[in-house]
Amino acid sequence: MNKIAISLVIFLVGSPALAHRDGAYYHDSGDLTHRPSWMASIKDETKITRISIPGTHDTASRHYEDITKNQTLDIRQQLDAGIRYFDIRLKSVHDSLHLYHGPMYLWQTFNKVMTITRDFLEEHPSETVLMRIKKEQPDLSLVFNFEENVNHHINLFSDTFWHTGSSSYIPSLSEVRGKVVILKDYSGSQVTGIRYSQFDIQDNFSMSTNWDLYDKWLSVKEHLKKANTNQSDKGYITYLSASGGSFPYFVASGHMSNGTGASRLSTGLTTPGWKNSYPDFPRTSCFIGICTISFEGTNTLTRDYLKRSDMVYAGIVGADFPGEDLISKVIDLNERAGITKTKDEPFAIRNTKYQGCFDFRGGVSSGKSLSLNSNCHATGSQVFKYDPNTKQLKINGTNFCLDVESGQNNHRQPVIGYSCHSGKNQQWLLNSDRTISSKMDGTRRCLDVDEHRLDNHGNPTLTMWECSPSSQDQQFDFVR
Repeated sequence: MNKIAISLVIFLVGSPALAHRDGAYYHDSGDLTHRPSWMASIKDETKITRISIPGTHDTASRHYEDITKNQTLDIRQQLDAGIRYFDIRLKSVHDSLHLYHGPMYLWQTFNKVMTITRDFLEEHPSETVLMRIKKEQPDLSLVFNFEENVNHHINLFSDTFWHTGSSSYIPSLSEVRGKVVILKDYSGSQVTGIRYSQFDIQDNFSMSTNWDLYDKWLSVKEHLKKANTNQSDKGYITYLSASGGSFPYFVASGHMSNGTGASRLSTGLTTPGWKNSYPDFPRTSCFIGICTISFEGTNTLTRDYLKRSDMVYAGIVGADFPGEDLISKVIDLNERAGITKTKDEPFAIRNTKYQGCFDFRGGVSSGKSLSLNSNCHATGSQVFKYDPNTKQLKINGTNFCLDVESGQNNHRQPVIGYSCHSGKNQQWLLNSDRTISSKMDGTRRCLDVDEHRLDNHGNPTLTMWECSPSSQDQQFDFVR
């Protein structure tokens, strides 16, 4: 073999693939897109085990080095991003419960986790949080044993926990909105929630080397397929996580380092020589017909698998370092499954920052300004219907539509009620990032709460502003 050929083989086999950032894996500390009320669209009668739910494995393990780190977002950030399954590992310490990952203290108490979760659910009562509680370490307590300590905390937060008389009863979503549902993974006689062992669980978490990643992925894929094929009320939990001979970030991302946009690691194999090896892993850095076979993380592989047209259900998907694209793909399955409320069902529109609903105070009329009303009664001039064909937001029971005044795509242009017509200033997009954007030509603008321009009742009015999904003034929920 000549020197050029030898050099080429060394380059393809030994070098990392190009930088990889695809939205399924996230190792940064900033907020992801907020999805704090996505469960509002789920039908009330749906059993919670029939909902596809994004979750985190070892939810609070954000500290120490790569070998023990599973998350970068804190509890509130995860809730805001749409995570609705928590994996909480506890040790009983005197009259407190402390969070642990193996022998490692995670610098947080269960009381703090529950305070954050309770506050979130009070702000977003359409949601529920499923919380696995596991005993992680032997008790260090002269006051309570583990079960007694958990029960003590359940009493402290009795208004937040869902209470049941049967550990096998699966509630509908309407029964647990605004509540935490315990998935009990510890011994004890008292009924405190649903038995964790009742779920069909895939948690093949031990890997000896990086090359075990493909087998881990196959166990994930088969369990997702099983859940989708055999949907049942018992529920399914699929963990994308593993560790041991590999770092958790590598399992989630396939990256050679932990960065969100780091390069994939090469398996050391190339095509066409090993074309049948690791068929689900990507072929990268192709040159004159030879491609590197690179590792791919379970987060990306799962996200791509959930895009399949035959996928309608995944159950709970527990991930390390989930990115917003993985989270959204899990949530999107619920619409495919037909358990979301129909889009043409009337709704009120609420801004969570001000806790106010869109309202034409005293009834709508042509040219009347739209403002926020802190009394969200979801009746009369607070109720809208969205037509996905015309893109109009019509005030329910009238022929008036949400309208950008004078059809002018200007900064801080008022939003009013006006007789429905086909103009673009009455055409709106209800976006997955919870913004409502106009289809008018020119600068892309979104509905925005203008607290400096008040109506006659002292309420902020609605105006047009350059779209900024991170601004709470542009974040809206639909209340049905």
